[in-house]
Amino acid sequence: MLLIAALILQADVTTWAEYQKSHSLDCVGPFESTIAPEELTLAGKTYRLSGSQLSITSPDQDDEVKFGVMSSIKDYSEETQANLKAFLAWFKQEKVEWLVLNGDVAGDEEEFEDILNLVGETGIPALVSIGNFESRGSYFRVVSAASKKFPTIIDQNLVRVIEADDVTILSMPGYYDRKFLHTGSGCLYKPEDVTKLLDVAEKLPAPKLLVSHGPPKGVGPKSIDVISDGKANVGDPAMTRLIKLGNIAFGIFGHILESSGRGVGADLATPVAQDAWSQKLYINAGNANALPWELLDGTTMVGSASVFHVKGQKAKFKHKILRAGSIELERSVAAVSKNDE
Repeated sequence: MLLIAALILQADVTTWAEYQKSHSLDCVGPFESTIAPEELTLAGKTYRLSGSQLSITSPDQDDEVKFGVMSSIKDYSEETQANLKAFLAWFKQEKVEWLVLNGDVAGDEEEFEDILNLVGETGIPALVSIGNFESRGSYFRVVSAASKKFPTIIDQNLVRVIEADDVTILSMPGYYDRKFLHTGSGCLYKPEDVTKLLDVAEKLPAPKLLVSHGPPKGVGPKSIDVISDGKANVGDPAMTRLIKLGNIAFGIFGHILESSGRGVGADLATPVAQDAWSQKLYINAGNANALPWELLDGTTMVGSASVFHVKGQKAKFKHKILRAGSIELERSVAAVSKNDE
Protein backbone atom coordinates (compact mmCIF):
# COMPACT_ATOMS: atom_id res chain seq x y z
CA MET A 1 0.00 0.00 0.00
CA LEU A 2 2.84 2.42 0.83
CA LEU A 3 4.44 1.77 -2.56
CA ILE A 4 1.15 2.43 -4.37
CA ALA A 5 0.67 5.65 -2.41
CA ALA A 6 4.19 6.78 -3.32
CA LEU A 7 3.56 6.10 -6.99
CA ILE A 8 0.32 8.06 -6.88
CA LEU A 9 2.11 10.95 -5.18
CA GLN A 10 4.80 10.90 -7.86
CA ALA A 11 2.15 10.94 -10.59
CA ASP A 12 0.54 14.02 -9.02
CA VAL A 13 3.75 16.06 -9.17
CA THR A 14 3.30 18.48 -12.08
CA THR A 15 5.14 21.71 -11.22
CA TRP A 16 8.67 22.53 -10.11
CA ALA A 17 7.43 23.84 -6.75
CA GLU A 18 5.55 20.59 -6.10
CA TYR A 19 8.55 18.60 -7.24
CA GLN A 20 10.80 20.49 -4.80
CA LYS A 21 8.39 19.87 -1.94
CA SER A 22 7.97 16.17 -2.66
CA HIS A 23 11.76 15.68 -2.69
CA SER A 24 12.53 18.09 0.15
CA LEU A 25 14.49 15.54 2.19
CA ASP A 26 16.23 13.84 -0.72
CA CYS A 27 19.93 14.65 -0.65
CA VAL A 28 20.41 12.89 -3.98
CA GLY A 29 17.57 13.86 -6.27
CA PRO A 30 16.19 11.34 -8.78
CA PHE A 31 16.58 11.67 -12.53
CA GLU A 32 13.05 12.86 -13.20
CA SER A 33 11.59 14.49 -16.31
CA THR A 34 7.85 13.98 -15.93
CA ILE A 35 6.97 17.41 -14.54
CA ALA A 36 5.77 20.24 -16.74
CA PRO A 37 8.73 22.12 -18.29
CA GLU A 38 9.29 25.70 -17.18
CA GLU A 39 11.18 28.45 -18.99
CA LEU A 40 13.92 30.33 -17.11
CA THR A 41 16.08 33.30 -17.97
CA LEU A 42 19.50 33.30 -16.32
CA ALA A 43 21.93 36.15 -16.98
CA GLY A 44 20.29 36.93 -20.31
CA LYS A 45 20.18 33.33 -21.57
CA THR A 46 17.06 31.19 -21.74
CA TYR A 47 16.76 27.66 -20.36
CA ARG A 48 14.15 24.94 -20.04
CA LEU A 49 13.80 23.27 -16.64
CA SER A 50 12.36 19.76 -16.77
CA GLY A 51 12.65 18.12 -13.39
CA SER A 52 16.25 17.04 -12.88
CA GLN A 53 17.47 18.59 -16.13
CA LEU A 54 18.11 22.22 -17.13
CA SER A 55 18.85 22.82 -20.81
CA ILE A 56 19.92 25.99 -22.56
CA THR A 57 17.70 27.19 -25.42
CA SER A 58 19.68 30.30 -26.46
CA PRO A 59 23.39 29.43 -26.64
CA ASP A 60 25.94 32.09 -27.53
CA GLN A 61 28.41 31.92 -30.41
CA ASP A 62 31.62 31.16 -28.53
CA ASP A 63 32.90 27.81 -27.26
CA GLU A 64 34.03 28.75 -23.77
CA VAL A 65 32.67 29.22 -20.27
CA LYS A 66 34.15 30.13 -16.86
CA PHE A 67 33.13 28.99 -13.38
CA GLY A 68 33.96 30.75 -10.12
CA VAL A 69 34.24 28.15 -7.35
CA MET A 70 33.86 28.78 -3.60
CA SER A 71 33.90 25.50 -1.71
CA SER A 72 33.53 24.92 2.06
CA ILE A 73 32.40 28.43 3.02
CA LYS A 74 30.96 27.09 6.31
CA ASP A 75 30.12 30.38 8.07
CA TYR A 76 29.41 34.09 7.58
CA SER A 77 31.84 35.52 10.09
CA GLU A 78 33.35 38.94 9.36
CA GLU A 79 36.55 37.27 8.18
CA THR A 80 34.76 34.86 5.85
CA GLN A 81 32.61 37.69 4.48
CA ALA A 82 35.84 39.47 3.55
CA ASN A 83 37.03 36.34 1.75
CA LEU A 84 33.79 36.01 -0.21
CA LYS A 85 33.87 39.65 -1.29
CA ALA A 86 37.47 39.30 -2.41
CA PHE A 87 36.64 36.17 -4.40
CA LEU A 88 33.51 37.66 -5.98
CA ALA A 89 35.52 40.72 -7.06
CA TRP A 90 38.08 38.37 -8.63
CA PHE A 91 35.33 36.41 -10.39
CA LYS A 92 33.94 39.65 -11.81
CA GLN A 93 37.37 40.49 -13.24
CA GLU A 94 37.58 37.02 -14.73
CA LYS A 95 34.08 37.36 -16.22
CA VAL A 96 32.78 34.07 -14.86
CA GLU A 97 29.38 32.90 -16.13
CA TRP A 98 28.58 30.53 -13.26
CA LEU A 99 29.28 30.42 -9.55
CA VAL A 100 29.79 27.03 -7.87
CA LEU A 101 29.14 26.47 -4.15
CA ASN A 102 29.88 22.76 -4.02
CA GLY A 103 28.98 21.83 -0.49
CA ASP A 104 29.66 22.80 3.13
CA VAL A 105 28.07 26.18 2.45
CA ALA A 106 27.02 26.69 6.10
CA GLY A 107 25.67 24.71 9.03
CA ASP A 108 23.74 27.60 10.57
CA GLU A 109 20.56 28.47 8.62
CA GLU A 110 20.84 32.22 9.10
CA GLU A 111 24.43 32.26 7.92
CA PHE A 112 23.50 30.00 4.99
CA GLU A 113 20.79 32.49 4.05
CA ASP A 114 23.22 35.43 4.31
CA ILE A 115 25.67 33.66 2.00
CA LEU A 116 23.03 32.93 -0.62
CA ASN A 117 21.78 36.53 -0.43
CA LEU A 118 25.31 37.75 -1.16
CA VAL A 119 25.66 35.31 -4.05
CA GLY A 120 22.15 35.96 -5.39
CA GLU A 121 22.70 39.71 -5.50
CA THR A 122 25.52 39.26 -8.02
CA GLY A 123 23.03 38.13 -10.68
CA ILE A 124 25.41 35.36 -11.73
CA PRO A 125 23.78 31.91 -11.93
CA ALA A 126 24.93 29.88 -8.93
CA LEU A 127 25.10 26.09 -8.63
CA VAL A 128 24.55 25.09 -4.99
CA SER A 129 24.86 21.57 -3.58
CA ILE A 130 25.07 19.90 -0.19
CA GLY A 131 28.32 18.59 1.30
CA ASN A 132 29.04 16.65 4.48
CA PHE A 133 28.43 19.65 6.78
CA GLU A 134 24.74 20.58 6.32
CA SER A 135 21.60 18.75 7.41
CA ARG A 136 19.14 17.89 4.65
CA GLY A 137 16.26 19.79 6.28
CA SER A 138 18.24 23.01 6.79
CA TYR A 139 19.67 22.79 3.30
CA PHE A 140 16.24 22.44 1.70
CA ARG A 141 14.62 25.24 3.70
CA VAL A 142 17.35 27.74 2.88
CA VAL A 143 18.01 26.83 -0.75
CA SER A 144 14.35 26.52 -1.76
CA ALA A 145 13.57 29.93 -0.21
CA ALA A 146 16.66 31.53 -1.79
CA SER A 147 15.83 30.13 -5.23
CA LYS A 148 12.41 31.78 -5.06
CA LYS A 149 14.00 35.10 -4.14
CA PHE A 150 16.84 34.70 -6.67
CA PRO A 151 15.92 32.48 -9.65
CA THR A 152 19.64 32.40 -10.52
CA ILE A 153 20.25 30.03 -7.59
CA ILE A 154 20.09 26.44 -8.84
CA ASP A 155 19.73 23.54 -6.40
CA GLN A 156 22.06 20.84 -7.69
CA ASN A 157 20.66 18.32 -5.23
CA LEU A 158 17.64 18.17 -7.52
CA VAL A 159 18.85 19.66 -10.82
CA ARG A 160 21.34 16.90 -11.58
CA VAL A 161 22.09 17.65 -15.24
CA ILE A 162 22.63 21.04 -16.86
CA GLU A 163 23.12 21.13 -20.61
CA ALA A 164 24.72 24.55 -20.48
CA ASP A 165 26.47 26.67 -23.05
CA ASP A 166 29.66 24.79 -24.07
CA VAL A 167 29.64 22.09 -21.35
CA THR A 168 27.32 19.53 -19.73
CA ILE A 169 27.33 19.78 -15.94
CA LEU A 170 26.52 16.82 -13.67
CA SER A 171 26.16 16.83 -9.89
CA MET A 172 26.77 14.28 -7.16
CA PRO A 173 25.47 15.88 -3.94
CA GLY A 174 26.62 14.90 -0.47
CA TYR A 175 29.52 12.72 0.64
CA TYR A 176 30.27 9.01 0.48
CA ASP A 177 31.67 8.29 3.95
CA ARG A 178 29.17 8.39 6.85
CA LYS A 179 31.96 8.99 9.40
CA PHE A 180 32.41 12.53 8.11
CA LEU A 181 28.77 13.66 8.15
CA HIS A 182 28.36 16.41 10.73
CA THR A 183 24.70 15.64 11.51
CA GLY A 184 22.57 12.52 11.69
CA SER A 185 20.41 13.99 8.92
CA GLY A 186 23.33 14.72 6.63
CA CYS A 187 23.59 13.67 2.99
CA LEU A 188 25.19 10.27 2.44
CA TYR A 189 25.26 9.19 -1.18
CA LYS A 190 25.70 5.50 -1.91
CA PRO A 191 27.51 3.50 -4.61
CA GLU A 192 24.19 2.84 -6.35
CA ASP A 193 23.65 6.62 -6.62
CA VAL A 194 26.93 6.88 -8.47
CA THR A 195 25.92 4.01 -10.75
CA LYS A 196 22.66 5.79 -11.62
CA LEU A 197 24.63 8.92 -12.48
CA LEU A 198 26.94 6.85 -14.68
CA ASP A 199 23.95 5.47 -16.60
CA VAL A 200 22.88 9.05 -17.30
CA ALA A 201 26.38 10.40 -17.98
CA GLU A 202 27.10 7.85 -20.69
CA LYS A 203 24.27 9.31 -22.80
CA LEU A 204 25.18 12.99 -22.43
CA PRO A 205 27.15 15.13 -24.88
CA ALA A 206 30.79 16.00 -24.25
CA PRO A 207 32.55 17.81 -22.75
CA LYS A 208 31.19 16.82 -19.35
CA LEU A 209 31.95 18.48 -16.01
CA LEU A 210 31.28 16.73 -12.68
CA VAL A 211 30.62 18.89 -9.59
CA SER A 212 30.75 17.29 -6.14
CA HIS A 213 31.94 18.15 -2.65
CA GLY A 214 34.35 15.26 -2.17
CA PRO A 215 36.93 14.24 -4.77
CA PRO A 216 37.44 10.92 -6.55
CA LYS A 217 40.09 8.58 -5.22
CA GLY A 218 43.36 9.69 -6.71
CA VAL A 219 46.73 8.01 -7.12
CA GLY A 220 49.86 9.03 -5.26
CA PRO A 221 51.00 12.04 -3.21
CA LYS A 222 50.37 14.70 -5.87
CA SER A 223 46.64 14.04 -6.35
CA ILE A 224 43.71 16.18 -5.15
CA ASP A 225 42.59 13.90 -2.31
CA VAL A 226 45.76 13.65 -0.21
CA ILE A 227 45.30 14.29 3.52
CA SER A 228 47.67 15.93 6.00
CA ASP A 229 50.03 12.96 6.27
CA GLY A 230 51.04 13.70 2.68
CA LYS A 231 50.48 10.11 1.58
CA ALA A 232 46.93 8.76 1.90
CA ASN A 233 44.42 9.16 -0.94
CA VAL A 234 40.97 9.31 0.66
CA GLY A 235 38.67 10.11 -2.26
CA ASP A 236 35.75 7.98 -3.41
CA PRO A 237 36.70 5.02 -5.67
CA ALA A 238 33.13 4.91 -7.05
CA MET A 239 33.61 8.50 -8.23
CA THR A 240 36.84 7.49 -9.97
CA ARG A 241 34.97 4.74 -11.80
CA LEU A 242 32.24 7.22 -12.78
CA ILE A 243 34.78 9.61 -14.28
CA LYS A 244 36.56 6.95 -16.29
CA LEU A 245 33.56 4.97 -17.57
CA GLY A 246 31.36 8.05 -18.05
CA ASN A 247 34.03 9.83 -20.11
CA ILE A 248 33.83 12.85 -17.81
CA ALA A 249 36.69 15.10 -18.85
CA PHE A 250 36.49 17.70 -16.09
CA GLY A 251 35.73 17.86 -12.38
CA ILE A 252 35.35 20.44 -9.61
CA PHE A 253 35.77 19.18 -6.04
CA GLY A 254 36.85 20.31 -2.56
CA HIS A 255 36.64 18.86 1.00
CA ILE A 256 40.31 17.83 1.42
CA LEU A 257 41.46 21.29 2.44
CA GLU A 258 45.20 20.61 2.68
CA SER A 259 45.16 19.67 -1.03
CA SER A 260 43.65 23.05 -1.94
CA GLY A 261 44.66 24.42 -5.32
CA ARG A 262 45.75 21.16 -6.87
CA GLY A 263 44.79 19.99 -10.33
CA VAL A 264 45.43 16.59 -11.92
CA GLY A 265 45.00 15.02 -15.33
CA ALA A 266 43.43 11.84 -16.68
CA ASP A 267 45.31 9.45 -14.39
CA LEU A 268 44.27 11.41 -11.26
CA ALA A 269 47.96 11.39 -10.34
CA THR A 270 49.90 13.74 -12.62
CA PRO A 271 49.72 17.41 -11.59
CA VAL A 272 48.35 19.97 -14.04
CA ALA A 273 49.76 23.45 -13.54
CA GLN A 274 47.58 26.53 -13.31
CA ASP A 275 46.80 28.20 -16.66
CA ALA A 276 47.81 25.06 -18.57
CA TRP A 277 45.20 23.76 -21.02
CA SER A 278 44.40 20.09 -20.52
CA GLN A 279 42.04 17.62 -22.18
CA LYS A 280 41.33 16.12 -18.74
CA LEU A 281 41.32 18.26 -15.61
CA TYR A 282 40.08 17.67 -12.06
CA ILE A 283 40.65 20.30 -9.36
CA ASN A 284 40.38 20.77 -5.61
CA ALA A 285 39.02 24.28 -4.97
CA GLY A 286 39.86 24.13 -1.27
CA ASN A 287 38.28 26.22 1.44
CA ALA A 288 36.67 29.66 1.10
CA ASN A 289 36.34 29.84 4.90
CA ALA A 290 38.74 32.14 6.79
CA LEU A 291 39.91 29.53 9.31
CA PRO A 292 43.72 29.18 9.03
CA TRP A 293 44.62 25.85 7.45
CA GLU A 294 48.02 24.32 6.77
CA LEU A 295 48.55 23.11 3.22
CA LEU A 296 50.64 20.15 2.17
CA ASP A 297 53.45 22.48 1.07
CA GLY A 298 53.79 23.70 4.67
CA THR A 299 52.26 27.14 4.11
CA THR A 300 49.05 28.36 5.75
CA MET A 301 46.00 29.79 3.98
CA VAL A 302 43.03 31.72 5.33
CA GLY A 303 40.78 30.96 2.36
CA SER A 304 40.95 29.91 -1.27
CA ALA A 305 38.84 29.79 -4.43
CA SER A 306 39.23 28.78 -8.08
CA VAL A 307 38.29 29.82 -11.58
CA PHE A 308 37.65 26.88 -13.91
CA HIS A 309 37.75 27.72 -17.63
CA VAL A 310 36.42 25.39 -20.34
CA LYS A 311 37.14 26.12 -24.00
CA GLY A 312 36.20 23.56 -26.62
CA GLN A 313 37.41 20.17 -25.43
CA LYS A 314 40.03 21.54 -23.03
CA ALA A 315 40.08 23.26 -19.66
CA LYS A 316 42.44 25.17 -17.37
CA PHE A 317 42.19 26.69 -13.90
CA LYS A 318 43.45 29.47 -11.69
CA HIS A 319 43.56 29.30 -7.91
CA LYS A 320 43.66 32.15 -5.44
CA ILE A 321 44.96 31.52 -1.93
CA LEU A 322 44.55 34.23 0.69
CA ARG A 323 47.22 34.62 3.35
CA ALA A 324 46.84 36.31 6.73
CA GLY A 325 47.74 39.98 6.49
CA SER A 326 47.47 40.19 2.69
CA ILE A 327 46.63 43.66 1.34
CA GLU A 328 43.71 42.21 -0.62
CA LEU A 329 42.24 40.61 2.49
CA GLU A 330 42.80 43.70 4.68
CA ARG A 331 40.91 45.83 2.16
CA SER A 332 38.04 43.35 2.09
CA VAL A 333 37.84 43.23 5.89
CA ALA A 334 37.74 47.03 5.97
CA ALA A 335 34.90 47.04 3.43
CA VAL A 336 32.89 44.52 5.46
CA SER A 337 33.44 46.47 8.70
CA LYS A 338 32.34 49.70 7.03
CA ASN A 339 29.16 48.07 5.73
CA ASP A 340 28.33 46.90 9.26
CA GLU A 341 28.60 50.40 10.81
